[in-house]
Amino acid sequence: MFSEQFQGLKVAECSNYSWLCEYTRLDVLLKDTDGSIVGRPWLTIIMDSGSECMMGFHLGFDPPSFQVLALALRHAILPKHYNREYNLHSEWGTYGIPQHLILGGEGNMKFVGLEQIATQLGLVLHQNYRSLNAGVVERFLRISNTHFFSGLQGYTGLEGVNYWQADLTQSCLTLPFLERLLVRYIVDNYNQSLDVVHRNQTRLQRWQATLISAPRLLREEDLDI
Repeated sequence: MFSEQFQGLKVAECSNYSWLCEYTRLDVLLKDTDGSIVGRPWLTIIMDSGSECMMGFHLGFDPPSFQVLALALRHAILPKHYNREYNLHSEWGTYGIPQHLILGGEGNMKFVGLEQIATQLGLVLHQNYRSLNAGVVERFLRISNTHFFSGLQGYTGLEGVNYWQADLTQSCLTLPFLERLLVRYIVDNYNQSLDVVHRNQTRLQRWQATLISAPRLLREEDLDI
């Protein structure tokens, strides 16, 4: 069920206590496989509020919806394995189910069906993360924009100004290629960077060190809900 007032919810001191969910439209213009411009994709992210580790995401052209959020949550919950095409130097390493899922967003994320998922997974939903753990998601978006998105082909800038006036067909990326680059950035860079609070640990090390018990390991078929 939804809890508007964060009843019983405290600042996370252990991993998988509370996850934060937010979505944003990226300032990156993408093209289709035939070279035609298709627009800017949506990124839905799920982060562990205690370690600030990225747990999972969904990247696509569909705007925020129940289905998109469910796919991002599924990605965060399951162990993540990637083939050689991703050229990763590290393992993603995070998985499990949080006790609390805090939904952000400027709009209303109370999508029909979420409460059923929360009940079956045994987690509590909360609306509007900004009154608790403020800044965690914003930090990721700021850091990733500075160190990753701004260096990509097809980057439009934060203002998205006048990009239709230029011929970007040859310079833009496709969605699958951006997804591979984003996975590589998260796994080998962001999650491996020093935790902003505990400067002697990376975000992944912080997530591992503050686990109270082994995360619940679910099978893919367990998430068919």
